[in-house]
Amino acid sequence: MILNSQIITLLVIIIVLICASLFSLLETATVAISEHRLKILQEKYRWARYAYRLKKDLDKVLIFSLFGNSLFNAIFTTLTTIVVTIILSDISEHLLLPATTLVIAFFIIIFSEALPKIIASKSPVNALCIVAMPLYYLFVICKPVIWLIDLIIYSITRFLNISNIE
Repeated sequence: MILNSQIITLLVIIIVLICASLFSLLETATVAISEHRLKILQEKYRWARYAYRLKKDLDKVLIFSLFGNSLFNAIFTTLTTIVVTIILSDISEHLLLPATTLVIAFFIIIFSEALPKIIASKSPVNALCIVAMPLYYLFVICKPVIWLIDLIIYSITRFLNISNIE
């Protein structure tokens, strides 16, 4: 019974890390591909219509991508820390937290940040083919959160008098 629980927990952790990576894919692929190319592709592929809509709203998509990636990375960090703490509870607590933090950072950098961004920059069409449709619908659902984050960013930049710097 414990083994099944551990396998399920491990699968959830892997799924959460994959979700974080999908947002990195979206972020890099929408920046890497030209609007003109998407315009041509949308005549042939359904996913390209969604990718084109996302590209047209790029500033909001970048906020959405950062929000989703950060949210799933935070969930990954929390779950992994809990699991490692339970598994390695016999080790000194003074060593456990720094070691766990380094391992988690390593996994996030490789699997949630660098690898998806390199893949998306080398092949934005393939990346968008995978993520454009599902993340477009999630983007639409998350518009109130994106609006709030955008408002906060705008307010801070205006307060700092950097909103009109070119």
